[in-house]
Amino acid sequence: MTQAEFVANYWPWIIGTLGVLNPCFMLPQLYKIWSSRKADDVSLAMLGLLMLIQYAFSLHGYFIGDNLLLMSNLAAGTVTVITALSVLHFAKRTAST
Repeated sequence: MTQAEFVANYWPWIIGTLGVLNPCFMLPQLYKIWSSRKADDVSLAMLGLLMLIQYAFSLHGYFIGDNLLLMSNLAAGTVTVITALSVLHFAKRTAST
């Protein structure tokens, strides 16, 4: 199989699958935060940098007309924002008790 055949036959499926998985990778962390009601070891700096990168790639997808890149990273950035807000929520609750 040549590279062109591989790209034509398999690449759209691979990229589509990864595009769906991209926003899901933070969900186990979010689940752990909410199920344990603790977020002591989660770095807000890391989440902030990740969010910046995800939204930048979402904009890149918009600028180049790649809807999968746009939507995948927009959704991933949103999950990262929800995770960061959850960290702040449980950090505040822990500090007040």
